[in-house]
Amino acid sequence: GDVYKRLGIKCVMYEGDRPGAGKKVMERLDPHLAHDWGGEIPGPDVPIKNFSAAWQGLLVVPRSGTYLFRARRRGGMRLMVGSTAVVNDWKDNEAWEDGRPVMLRAGTTPIALAYFNKQDKPAAQIYWTGPDFMLRRLGDGDLVHKAKEIELAAPWSDPAAVAVAPGGGAGPGK
Repeated sequence: GDVYKRLGIKCVMYEGDRPGAGKKVMERLDPHLAHDWGGEIPGPDVPIKNFSAAWQGLLVVPRSGTYLFRARRRGGMRLMVGSTAVVNDWKDNEAWEDGRPVMLRAGTTPIALAYFNKQDKPAAQIYWTGPDFMLRRLGDGDLVHKAKEIELAAPWSDPAAVAVAPGGGAGPGK
Protein backbone atom coordinates (compact mmCIF):
# COMPACT_ATOMS: atom_id res chain seq x y z
CA GLY A 1 0.00 0.00 0.00
CA ASP A 2 0.90 3.64 -0.29
CA VAL A 3 2.74 5.43 2.48
CA TYR A 4 1.43 8.97 2.93
CA LYS A 5 3.96 11.69 3.57
CA ARG A 6 3.88 15.50 3.64
CA LEU A 7 5.61 17.54 0.99
CA GLY A 8 8.68 19.32 2.35
CA ILE A 9 11.62 18.57 4.59
CA LYS A 10 11.83 18.94 8.36
CA CYS A 11 14.04 21.86 9.44
CA VAL A 12 15.23 22.57 12.98
CA MET A 13 17.23 25.75 13.64
CA TYR A 14 19.50 26.36 16.62
CA GLU A 15 21.55 29.12 18.19
CA GLY A 16 25.28 28.49 17.77
CA ASP A 17 27.36 26.82 15.09
CA ARG A 18 26.65 23.14 15.82
CA PRO A 19 23.23 21.73 14.89
CA GLY A 20 21.65 20.21 17.98
CA ALA A 21 24.21 21.65 20.43
CA GLY A 22 22.63 25.08 20.98
CA LYS A 23 19.15 26.16 21.98
CA LYS A 24 16.47 25.06 19.50
CA VAL A 25 14.75 28.20 18.25
CA MET A 26 12.50 26.96 15.44
CA GLU A 27 11.06 23.85 13.79
CA ARG A 28 9.16 23.76 10.50
CA LEU A 29 8.69 22.03 7.15
CA ASP A 30 10.55 23.73 4.31
CA PRO A 31 9.30 23.24 0.74
CA HIS A 32 12.85 23.21 -0.68
CA LEU A 33 16.57 23.31 0.12
CA ALA A 34 17.39 26.51 -1.72
CA HIS A 35 17.66 29.28 0.86
CA ASP A 36 19.43 32.59 0.36
CA TRP A 37 18.35 34.75 3.26
CA GLY A 38 20.62 37.67 2.27
CA GLY A 39 20.51 40.14 5.13
CA GLU A 40 17.21 38.75 6.47
CA ILE A 41 16.78 36.45 9.45
CA PRO A 42 16.01 32.82 8.49
CA GLY A 43 13.01 32.67 10.83
CA PRO A 44 11.48 33.99 14.04
CA ASP A 45 13.98 34.01 16.94
CA VAL A 46 16.83 32.83 14.67
CA PRO A 47 19.90 35.09 14.87
CA ILE A 48 21.25 36.43 11.56
CA LYS A 49 24.75 35.29 12.55
CA ASN A 50 25.92 32.30 14.53
CA PHE A 51 23.08 29.85 13.91
CA SER A 52 22.87 26.30 12.66
CA ALA A 53 20.20 24.16 11.05
CA ALA A 54 19.47 20.51 10.39
CA TRP A 55 17.10 19.32 7.65
CA GLN A 56 15.95 15.69 7.50
CA GLY A 57 13.49 13.91 5.28
CA LEU A 58 13.21 11.76 2.19
CA LEU A 59 14.32 12.51 -1.35
CA VAL A 60 11.88 11.37 -4.04
CA VAL A 61 14.02 9.75 -6.76
CA PRO A 62 12.05 9.71 -10.03
CA ARG A 63 14.18 7.12 -11.84
CA SER A 64 17.11 4.86 -11.03
CA GLY A 65 20.41 6.30 -12.19
CA THR A 66 23.28 8.65 -11.37
CA TYR A 67 22.50 11.98 -9.73
CA LEU A 68 24.82 14.93 -9.08
CA PHE A 69 24.22 17.44 -6.28
CA ARG A 70 25.61 20.97 -6.25
CA ALA A 71 25.77 23.30 -3.25
CA ARG A 72 25.92 27.07 -2.98
CA ARG A 73 26.54 28.27 0.52
CA ARG A 74 27.76 30.90 2.91
CA GLY A 75 28.77 28.86 5.94
CA GLY A 76 29.65 25.22 6.55
CA MET A 77 27.62 22.35 5.11
CA ARG A 78 27.32 18.57 5.16
CA LEU A 79 24.82 16.90 2.78
CA MET A 80 24.05 13.21 3.23
CA VAL A 81 22.08 11.32 0.58
CA GLY A 82 21.41 7.83 1.87
CA SER A 83 24.67 6.92 3.59
CA THR A 84 26.85 8.97 1.20
CA ALA A 85 28.40 12.30 2.22
CA VAL A 86 27.74 14.13 -1.05
CA VAL A 87 28.98 17.54 0.17
CA ASN A 88 31.18 17.77 3.26
CA ASP A 89 32.80 21.16 3.90
CA TRP A 90 32.45 22.28 7.51
CA LYS A 91 34.22 25.62 7.07
CA ASP A 92 32.57 29.01 7.38
CA ASN A 93 33.14 30.26 3.84
CA GLU A 94 31.29 31.10 0.64
CA ALA A 95 31.44 28.59 -2.20
CA TRP A 96 29.78 26.77 -5.06
CA GLU A 97 30.67 23.13 -4.71
CA ASP A 98 29.98 20.09 -6.88
CA GLY A 99 29.17 17.11 -4.73
CA ARG A 100 30.00 13.50 -5.44
CA PRO A 101 27.87 11.70 -8.03
CA VAL A 102 25.65 9.09 -6.39
CA MET A 103 23.72 6.14 -7.81
CA LEU A 104 20.11 6.15 -6.58
CA ARG A 105 17.22 3.75 -7.04
CA ALA A 106 13.74 4.96 -7.95
CA GLY A 107 11.59 5.56 -4.87
CA THR A 108 12.67 7.43 -1.76
CA THR A 109 16.00 7.67 0.03
CA PRO A 110 16.93 9.49 3.25
CA ILE A 111 18.43 12.96 2.90
CA ALA A 112 19.95 15.16 5.61
CA LEU A 113 21.61 18.58 5.48
CA ALA A 114 23.57 20.09 8.38
CA TYR A 115 24.52 23.76 8.09
CA PHE A 116 26.02 26.56 10.13
CA ASN A 117 26.56 30.25 9.52
CA LYS A 118 28.61 32.96 11.23
CA GLN A 119 28.30 35.54 8.42
CA ASP A 120 25.94 38.46 7.69
CA LYS A 121 24.26 36.95 4.63
CA PRO A 122 23.44 33.27 5.22
CA ALA A 123 22.75 30.93 2.29
CA ALA A 124 22.23 27.17 2.01
CA GLN A 125 21.17 26.07 -1.46
CA ILE A 126 21.15 22.57 -2.95
CA TYR A 127 20.64 21.83 -6.64
CA TRP A 128 20.61 18.50 -8.43
CA THR A 129 20.63 16.94 -11.87
CA GLY A 130 19.60 13.44 -12.89
CA PRO A 131 19.04 11.09 -15.81
CA ASP A 132 15.90 12.94 -16.99
CA PHE A 133 16.45 16.56 -15.95
CA MET A 134 18.96 19.41 -16.02
CA LEU A 135 20.23 21.27 -12.95
CA ARG A 136 17.37 22.52 -10.75
CA ARG A 137 16.84 23.48 -7.12
CA LEU A 138 16.06 20.65 -4.73
CA GLY A 139 12.43 21.02 -3.75
CA ASP A 140 9.06 21.48 -5.42
CA GLY A 141 7.95 17.89 -4.79
CA ASP A 142 11.44 16.34 -4.53
CA LEU A 143 11.30 16.23 -0.72
CA VAL A 144 8.82 14.56 1.64
CA HIS A 145 8.54 13.98 5.37
CA LYS A 146 6.22 12.10 7.71
CA ALA A 147 5.84 15.01 10.15
CA LYS A 148 2.19 16.02 10.56
CA GLU A 149 2.80 18.08 13.66
CA ILE A 150 5.33 20.55 12.25
CA GLU A 151 4.21 23.99 11.13
CA LEU A 152 4.71 24.70 7.45
CA ALA A 153 7.20 27.38 6.46
CA ALA A 154 6.07 30.47 4.57
CA PRO A 155 5.08 30.76 1.75
CA TRP A 156 3.27 27.45 2.25
CA SER A 157 -0.25 27.66 3.56
CA ASP A 158 -1.65 24.45 2.08
CA PRO A 159 -0.66 21.32 4.00
CA ALA A 160 -0.71 19.26 0.79
CA ALA A 161 -0.15 15.55 1.18
CA VAL A 162 1.55 13.31 -1.32
CA ALA A 163 1.36 9.55 -1.67
CA VAL A 164 4.65 7.84 -2.38
CA ALA A 165 4.26 4.37 -3.76
CA PRO A 166 6.97 1.81 -3.13
CA GLY A 167 9.20 1.87 -6.20
CA GLY A 168 8.84 5.57 -6.92
CA GLY A 169 6.66 8.35 -8.09
CA ALA A 170 5.22 11.21 -6.11
CA GLY A 171 1.97 13.04 -6.53
CA PRO A 172 -1.57 12.89 -5.31
CA GLY A 173 -2.86 9.36 -5.60
CA LYS A 174 0.36 7.83 -6.95
